[in-house]
Amino acid sequence: MRHRMAVGSDSFSPNFHSARALLWCVKTVANICPATGHLVGYLNRLTAPPPTFCKHHGVALFNDCSHCGVPWPLIALGYSANPTHGADFCGSCGAPAPWLSRGRLMLWLRDQIQAERDMPADTRTTLQRVLERLERMAPDNTKATAGWERIRQQAPKVWEATKPVRDTLIGEAVKKALGPG
Repeated sequence: MRHRMAVGSDSFSPNFHSARALLWCVKTVANICPATGHLVGYLNRLTAPPPTFCKHHGVALFNDCSHCGVPWPLIALGYSANPTHGADFCGSCGAPAPWLSRGRLMLWLRDQIQAERDMPADTRTTLQRVLERLERMAPDNTKATAGWERIRQQAPKVWEATKPVRDTLIGEAVKKALGPG
């Protein structure tokens, strides 16, 4: 069973392996691998330089959100008391993690439409189907413009709230066709 625990949120309790977990959080500087989201950390920041690249994937590491600059949230997967991965989304601005697939991002967007309280049920169902079709299209396929426009018109709250994710899902040609907004 996979268990997720957000570090620094209400669900993280220092009583959970308290001394070890708290010491890890205070002393560790962790960089996140954008290929898979795993953490690359070091314990003594005074004597050892921080790693800048993942030794497994050869990619530059990050620790702050590129959209808002806030430190990226960390989570523990499995039964670890210590964080092991970066969260899937920035806790401050909602920007998606670089390792998330297009399918995972589209699923998240469908979840946002499902959760919209002010939307009639038939509109919700229609937009869910629109997103399923959009998921099968390439990001720059201009035939997708009508589907994205329908979401913008029929779910304006979701459209505004999901901008960081939409920016990664919609290709430049479709963005240009959609125009501002």
